Amino acid sequence: MKSSSSKNHTTSKIVAKSILRLFFVLFAMLLAFYVTQDATQLSRINLYFTNRWFLLFPVTLFVIFVGLLILVLKTKYARDEYNWLMSLSGGFLIAYTLLLFARIYPLVFG
Repeated sequence: MKSSSSKNHTTSKIVAKSILRLFFVLFAMLLAFYVTQDATQLSRINLYFTNRWFLLFPVTLFVIFVGLLILVLKTKYARDEYNWLMSLSGGFLIAYTLLLFARIYPLVFG
């Protein structure tokens, strides 16, 4: 009979792999969007941030995600804690990236 921790480990492994793949697919799509756009359209983008601290938190989130990604891949998805933390930070990073893209997209095509 399997224990509940084994089921939790399987779930955390599936979620971590899904978030990782989703992040890389989203990153590849954004990179393809950037490469295929005309440079004159991209030069029209003017983002003004009223506070410099606004950029610190996404950068910190990305650094945490990469650090947890390294730990997860080093342990080969064996630690539940690292899997869930990487999934949580990856989910927030994906949400932030989508929100930033939603803000930039109208500036390019608007």
